[in-house]
Amino acid sequence: MNRKSVRRLCLVPLCCFISLGCTVLRGGDPDAGPRRQARAAKAWLCYYGNDRDVLTANPLIELLVLDADELGPLTKEEKNKRLCLAYLSVGEAEDFRMYWQGIRNKSWVLGSNPDWAGDHLVDVRSKEWRRLVTDEVAPRLMAAGYDGFMLDTLDTAETLLQSDPVSFAGVKEAMAELVLTLRNRWPDAVILVNRGFDILPLITPQIDGVLVEGVRSTMDFKHGQSRMLTTDECIWIEKKLEAVQHAGLPVFALDYVVPPDPEQATAVYHRLQRLGYRPLISTPDLAHYDFPYVHTGP
Repeated sequence: MNRKSVRRLCLVPLCCFISLGCTVLRGGDPDAGPRRQARAAKAWLCYYGNDRDVLTANPLIELLVLDADELGPLTKEEKNKRLCLAYLSVGEAEDFRMYWQGIRNKSWVLGSNPDWAGDHLVDVRSKEWRRLVTDEVAPRLMAAGYDGFMLDTLDTAETLLQSDPVSFAGVKEAMAELVLTLRNRWPDAVILVNRGFDILPLITPQIDGVLVEGVRSTMDFKHGQSRMLTTDECIWIEKKLEAVQHAGLPVFALDYVVPPDPEQATAVYHRLQRLGYRPLISTPDLAHYDFPYVHTGP
């Protein structure tokens, strides 16, 4: 989503205190407050633009994922009892963020993401990167009035391990450590993650839902349009998401229909809904919040 394992998830018991490395969690109550509200939300929206009308355009929306650097701070009155989560990339550094000039030449900033100009993979084992995310970026987002985070680019850990499992040993655990540190700092904040299937067994009790792009219709960047998944691809992703649902987590399914086609968007939406997911149909730039570009519930 930037600004974006066949193994079944190993489910871990829900508890208030979990340790991974040196992180000991004081996990908040997932059945209370904003976390409960997030798990119950059906109609949601993901928007990375700066038009504040998004906050009032659709009164049925219960949860919004927003780019705080674009939209700016939010007041309680503006949120109007709806959850507003801030986008936060944890596995890639983005060259349009305010932190970029200070880290661009760091050894732990790796190659570029070929699908997203300006995004650079990060070796999340770097304590400096993790401190930047947990001690600087995340506190600023929470201070701006957001209710939590939508964590993107967790799959960077898997990408690095696939490229060189020896050189990048421990990167999966470091990614989990980062997520758990955020939970420790903000026990009652909402935390959604985008995919990160290989990380989920380490963080499942401490997150509130999984966002997944391309469950039925995904973006073909090479041809500049969306395509439907093959049967094999559908089987693979459904097995992953069955494990997520079995863990008691909601699946927020974000599919892309490009160019906009209301009839196809409606069909994909209902397919996702029948699978028990919370669907949203949009465009990959996530710069729209209205018809015909966006199709959402309830």
